[in-house]
Amino acid sequence: MPQTHRERTRAAYDRVAVDYAELLENELTARPLHRYLLDDLAARVSGPVLDAGCGPGRVARYLADRGVTASGIDLSPAMVAEAKRRNPGIDFRVGALDELGVADGSLDGIVAWYSIIHTPESELSSVIAEFRRALSPSGILLIAFQAGASQSVTISSAYGHDDLDYVAYRHSPDAIVSALEAAGFTVELRAETAPEPPERTAQAYLVASVARTRVDDVPDERISTSRLLLRCPTLDDVDAITAACQDPEIQRRVPVPVPYRHEHAVAYVTSFCEDGWRTGERLTWALEADGAFAGVVGLDAIEHGSSNLGFWMAPDQRGHGYLSEAVAAVLDYAFGTLNLERVEWRCYAGNHGSARVAQRTGFRFEGIRRSASLGRVGREDDWVGSILATDDRVPQPWAVLDT
Repeated sequence: MPQTHRERTRAAYDRVAVDYAELLENELTARPLHRYLLDDLAARVSGPVLDAGCGPGRVARYLADRGVTASGIDLSPAMVAEAKRRNPGIDFRVGALDELGVADGSLDGIVAWYSIIHTPESELSSVIAEFRRALSPSGILLIAFQAGASQSVTISSAYGHDDLDYVAYRHSPDAIVSALEAAGFTVELRAETAPEPPERTAQAYLVASVARTRVDDVPDERISTSRLLLRCPTLDDVDAITAACQDPEIQRRVPVPVPYRHEHAVAYVTSFCEDGWRTGERLTWALEADGAFAGVVGLDAIEHGSSNLGFWMAPDQRGHGYLSEAVAAVLDYAFGTLNLERVEWRCYAGNHGSARVAQRTGFRFEGIRRSASLGRVGREDDWVGSILATDDRVPQPWAVLDT
């Protein structure tokens, strides 16, 4: 016998899948409020939408019929099988609300249509955090659920079956709103309705959007040089970052995802760069030259008086000496403002361009670390250099460059 609430839920929906699908096949035609909420979401999104807890796929199909790139996941393999059978051309797969199986920031919308009713209150924060992770900065979340006072109900009979054993949770709308706000959502709409047949309980509907972070909320330290402005990357840089990371040289030398897509750049800006500035664990600057995005330089693993330096340059901005200028400014910041004692530089062996920037800005070559990093084609050697706060910045001879 299944023991966990998830196993009990899966077993119950596997049992009722065919009858459930038949009963609710045309349910939306009698629900104008439901159609309004789904139509509103369809009108606002331009990218993929996930029906999270899709059942037999009627909501995903409704959205797809309105031009949305919709897909669905469900805990029950039998429900997924019904969804595939009834809705050819739409992608459905087995999955869980707290493990959506999509890239960070890759979804424009998530619909959780009566699916959180099988999530205990203690697990809601994990589910909502997963929704936040998967949604883009312009993402929309639509949740429908049976409302109550955070009580649970054991169900033994439903959809023509009297041999069931699973639990439904009547969540408090206040609790869901609090969890959404704590996860970084802004609740745009909250509606509650009295029970409407065949429902026996009050219904609640929430529309939430990802709370947009203002640029001035990120505590980045801007640096100006004679030709450059160094600042935290923003969502305005996403298109330029995406374009730059199509460059074969960047894909070969920098550990970026391949293929590199728009959602990767969104996650890089919002999760890696902005969060790094907030925590102080890593500081990433975008290089802006004459108003255009030119590249990136950053300090990572900042602790105990040391840090690692990384950088890359957009292909159309190379050849102007911008990286050397930016690295020199970041070293001033590292040793002056941060009071670091040592900054380390590493690259895959053979990356002469990166090595020349490090050499020109005063790094001392320390040697080769054999098979130290995992590259595109397996383990690779690293070149390693460092510079101390007490070093001068005079370029030093490097055997790997000067021979």
